[in-house]
Amino acid sequence: MRKWIGFAVLAVSLWAIVSAPVTGQAVARLFGTASDGSAVAIGVVGNALKVSGSSGAAWQLHAAAGATETANFALGSRHRIILDENLTLTLTNPVDGQSYLIKLIQDAAATNTVTWADEANIYWSDGGTPPVITATANAISLCALVYDGTLSKYDGSCSLDHK
Repeated sequence: MRKWIGFAVLAVSLWAIVSAPVTGQAVARLFGTASDGSAVAIGVVGNALKVSGSSGAAWQLHAAAGATETANFALGSRHRIILDENLTLTLTNPVDGQSYLIKLIQDAAATNTVTWADEANIYWSDGGTPPVITATANAISLCALVYDGTLSKYDGSCSLDHK
């Protein structure tokens, strides 16, 4: 069984993925072997970004996030946020060239939205439009970001209704 996890290798080739044609065909690039011996690959399947392999990074947990939350990248590159109301998410302490993963999980009510406080500083792969996260109970949206310190901008892509 393939395990879709963190985007530790995303910085290597985000532009290749973001610019890949979205035709419903699978596009993949193999990057090597993770520390646990599994193959690490990044690809686009349909219009969803997929990563396989293991990065070994621990999740920073944000349970019952509330109306505002900060993903402080000085604490880690992977943040799991459980939404219990509409959320404004702020990103802090990025490092040039570093990749980050935000896992957004709807609660049972499934009516929560996410506003990116740094929206003006994120180049979204879907035509520059911030993603609208899936509004079903316990739905998971995975958002990958790579920080460009020269431009002070993130390159971002989300896999919505991630399974």
